Amino acid sequence: MPTTPELIDRLVASATPVRRLRPPVLRATAWLLVAGLAVIALAGLPGFRSDLAERLSQPTFTAEAVGPFLTAILSAVATFQLSLPDRSRLWVFLPAPALVLWGAMLAYGCLTSRTGIGTDGVQPGSVVEGLRTLAIASLPPFAIISVMMRHALRLYPTMLTVMGGIASMAAATSALSLLQDPDGAAVFWACPNLGRSP
Repeated sequence: MPTTPELIDRLVASATPVRRLRPPVLRATAWLLVAGLAVIALAGLPGFRSDLAERLSQPTFTAEAVGPFLTAILSAVATFQLSLPDRSRLWVFLPAPALVLWGAMLAYGCLTSRTGIGTDGVQPGSVVEGLRTLAIASLPPFAIISVMMRHALRLYPTMLTVMGGIASMAAATSALSLLQDPDGAAVFWACPNLGRSP
């Protein structure tokens, strides 16, 4: 039976170098770029909406666009931070302010939209169609972030799945809101026409 020093020597001799992970912010940036391109490609490359400059000059639309964009960034950074075992679990709260902004602007848009909720209320077909578009657009970003965190998912499956899902949904919403057909991005549960020109 080998002694402890001999065993250590054997392990050292057979060890292979371990490649360090890139910093979480760099991995989050790479994911955001690839996820944005994937969503645009999935949407069929329709191009940016023709009224984008005009709409971005409107504070309400800008706030509606900034909410999911910030949520995507902060959720991605938090997800990659949380994938490291030595990081604080408090990183889970990083996207909270952006989520609050996003939710507040969606609620404001639902309440003030002239086209979103008519006298007949919300049209279920529009809501389902918008949610379907948003769900499909969120799949590529979620698949990419899952591959990037495949080893960490074994350690923290629930937390990383939820955080990655939030980041993916926010990235898809942000990308789709800039394209020609914003219906899929306009919906986050109840407002089918939020984000359309009045």
